Amino acid sequence: MTERDADRMGHLPALLGSDIASLKIDKWTNSDVRNFRDAMLAAGLAKGTVVKRLNMIAAIVDADFSHLRQFRVIL
Repeated sequence: MTERDADRMGHLPALLGSDIASLKIDKWTNSDVRNFRDAMLAAGLAKGTVVKRLNMIAAIVDADFSHLRQFRVIL
């Protein structure tokens, strides 16, 4: 079961411990997200786990900026 320790860490702690967490969300580039994805795959995480974590990032970005939509702020 030790081979699944990375899967059992939890999605949020894994995100917060990654390089991408050190960048402000508005500074993320496609390359940053791609590198995050590739690092997870290289670490041997299941594709489904990687998709869940990428979806979590998408939700964080959407939630972070959603309150600005009512003011018609263009990012």
